[in-house]
Amino acid sequence: MTVLTNKYHNHIVIILDDYIYCGCQKFQVSDLATFIAEYNPSKELINEGWDKYTGELTSLEDYQNLSKHENIDVRIAVAKHFNTPIEILKILSTDDYYEVRLAVASNPNTPIEILKVLSTDVDDWVREAVAKNSNTPNELLKVLSTDDYYMVRGKVASNLNTPNDLLKVLSTDSEIWVRLAIARNPNFCKVL
Repeated sequence: MTVLTNKYHNHIVIILDDYIYCGCQKFQVSDLATFIAEYNPSKELINEGWDKYTGELTSLEDYQNLSKHENIDVRIAVAKHFNTPIEILKILSTDDYYEVRLAVASNPNTPIEILKVLSTDVDDWVREAVAKNSNTPNELLKVLSTDDYYMVRGKVASNLNTPNDLLKVLSTDSEIWVRLAIARNPNFCKVL
């Protein structure tokens, strides 16, 4: 992941995997020319005015610095990144912004201990992400299957790791969205 900032235009650019994120825009790296034309009129990605905040993240210090960055998009990118150390994910899981916590809950490398904490988050979308995460253990899926918000139960129903006995219980949920989600789960056929 590379993060660039442009102090003259207030842009923060994140290059993550095969995408470039700038504000609300998302470009594939193959669209680099389009990105440069729209966001950097000088036609050079790094020139006078563009500061390289960090290159490839290699040290814990890099991750620590970015996890405290004032821009939420930078913290989200760090939370999503597959190489983010566990101690940084733990810090980001307590971020004030639900979007950052959501990114941590969605990261397939987030450990179970952090997923357990996030499963009780006040934000529904964070709990949904925990229910959808492939690392969420069965006992936590069971707890989330009784969540008050039907979308969380629906994510449990669509999780490929949800045990058959729980799928059977969810197949009788009062919300049609949950029943539709379970019908799309390829493991549901094994329950019948």
